[in-house]
Amino acid sequence: MGIFGKLFGTEQEMTDDEKELRNYEENVYMAESGVADGTYSEFVVNDSFRIKDRLTITGRVNTGVFHVGDKIEVVHNNNVVIEGVILGLEQFKTRCSKISENDNAAMYISSNNPTDYKLVKRNDIIKKV
Repeated sequence: MGIFGKLFGTEQEMTDDEKELRNYEENVYMAESGVADGTYSEFVVNDSFRIKDRLTITGRVNTGVFHVGDKIEVVHNNNVVIEGVILGLEQFKTRCSKISENDNAAMYISSNNPTDYKLVKRNDIIKKV
């Protein structure tokens, strides 16, 4: 029971079922909107830049799931401008192995050309190949 609840008597003890549900929600459940890994995945670009040897793209997942190691294409005006592999994913300064629907994230993508980030524009689409 928190200190506020102790002082004002507003907090109640949780039942075993409520404790189990809270534990499941906090430690086990990973929301992916019921999306299977093999389905179509789409990431909408917000910004792109280069950090050291990596093309870094920020944006939001529209549909599907992206994992580190996935092969992707960046599409601009229905033309593929970059093909690459996801080297890393990050959400709120925390590295992660996958991102799913409605997640805002940064993608680190393999790139041989140091000026690739200039080809990627806002609202471009990243698709899993």
